[in-house]
Order: sequence, then C-alpha cells, then structure tokens
Amino acid sequence: MSLRKVAIIGFVCLVIIGAGTYVLITKMHRSSRKAIPTVSSKTVQAKPLPHPNIGPISQPLNKNVVVLFDQYGFEPNQFQVPIGVTVEVTNASTAPLLFMALPGQADQLYVLDLGMIAPGSSKSFTVNRLGSWQFQANNNPALRGEISTIAANPDWNGLSALQLPRYNSATHSLLINYTDYGFVPNISSVPVGTKVTILNSTDEGGMYFRQLTSDSEQNPALDLGILEMGQSKSFTLNVKGVWHFVNAWETTDKGQITSL
Repeated sequence: MSLRKVAIIGFVCLVIIGAGTYVLITKMHRSSRKAIPTVSSKTVQAKPLPHPNIGPISQPLNKNVVVLFDQYGFEPNQFQVPIGVTVEVTNASTAPLLFMALPGQADQLYVLDLGMIAPGSSKSFTVNRLGSWQFQANNNPALRGEISTIAANPDWNGLSALQLPRYNSATHSLLINYTDYGFVPNISSVPVGTKVTILNSTDEGGMYFRQLTSDSEQNPALDLGILEMGQSKSFTLNVKGVWHFVNAWETTDKGQITSL
C-alpha cells in the first residue's frame, strides 16, 4: 500500500473519531442541562417581611377640628378635644384676624398666640396637655371662645353634640345654645318649616333674644324676649330668608340663620 493511501485513510479515521467525540460531548452537555432542577412559582417562598413598628396613636386620624371666624365670632366657640388633636383656625371674614390667648389666665397657653391670619387663610395649633383656656379675636374679649382638653382617645368621634349644629331631620328642628361665649351655632341653614329652639345655657344670668333691627325684612317670630338661665323658647321659620339675631343685652353676641 502506498504512503499516500495510508495518509488518506488516517485522515478519514481522525475525522470520524472527532465527529463521534463531538456528538458524545454534545449529548452529555444536554443531559447535564436537563438534570438541573427547575423551581416553579409554586415552590418559591417569599422571605417574610418584618412587622412595621407602629407606635400608639396619639390622635384620631382625620378628626382635626376646624374653627371658623366671621363677623359673628368663632364657630364653634366652646369645645373639648383629646390631647394632641390639631385645631385649625380659618379666617372666613373680610378683615385680618388677630388670634390670641385671653390675657391674664393663670395657666397661660402661648400656643394659642397664632398672630395675624389673613382673610381666607388658616393657622393651626396643637394642645399637648390637660387644661382649659380661653382665646379671643383682635384683642376684643367680646369675640372669644374656649378650648378644653381631655386624655388622648383614639376612639374620639369628633366634637360632642353640645358643640355642633343639631338640626334634626326627623322632627325638622334645630337647637341653638346661648353659652358664655355666644350662640352655638352662630351660623346655620335649615329648611323652611324648621322649628328653632333657643336655650339659655349660660351661668351668667338672663338674655334678651330678638332679631336685628338692621334687617330689611323683619320676622316677628324671632322676637322671643327674655330667657332666664336654663329657659328655652322656640319659633318656626315658615318663609325663605336670611335672619340675623342678637342678645340685646350683649350686642356683640350675634348670629345668623338662613331658611332655604
């Protein structure tokens, strides 16, 4: 056999051996990939997150108090809140409001000294201790109010019924309290036919309830006359209109009621 034929046969054998080796290695590689275990989404276990460290609630959420000031004074002008509740004072009048603590109180609360509040603007304060304090507008004791605090209570449901307008849709009636700080509420709107009761709940003596003589249209029903301490009288609004009333013995204590 010639040398040339031996070389050709040897080359062919090398090609066959190389091809076989490549096929064998490829099969082994594929087999090893199939042997790798796959993890399905069902077997994945998320690492548990730590529980958030939530401290005690110092005040009820979304239960802050808004106090409006207008030409009739503050509304509400006498209220009680848990410690830590934020009180927002809004100037709904057309003139600047100087909001301040009533001077000369034994336990002065300087957080009440909000300073000047522009018309349409608001400022806030938070009381973080127990007590009772009076505040006033524009250094005028006739335009005054009082805030009292109680222990923090996460279940607090807002101002008490004594401090809110109490229109009763079932009986078509509204109760207005005359307090040591004026009428509560001092501005209200009710449907025509509402029976309005004025209660003198002060401890400073009698009051004289009547309509303001400056109203263009007079409603004799509003002229209730004298109400002694603890006494109440009523009238019914049978027509639509806007009526202004006053304690004729304390002419800075005024209010407004609208029948719709």
